[in-house]
Amino acid sequence: MAMAITYYLSGGNLIIPALIHGAFDASGFVAAGISPEIGIALRQSMILAGVIVAFSFLRRRRGSTPSSPT
Repeated sequence: MAMAITYYLSGGNLIIPALIHGAFDASGFVAAGISPEIGIALRQSMILAGVIVAFSFLRRRRGSTPSSPT
């Protein structure tokens, strides 16, 4: 869902979801190969960063639409 929403909110830019996918997979390799605690912390920080970026895209989109007449 995060990659689909990012794709939509970025205006069809496929690079951003690809980078998110790669970073998420890399954190899985860190969790499996180096330390589960570090891998989990990386994934949680990526989820938090994704939520922040999604809200910033949403706020920017809402700010660019004309307001409705009252």
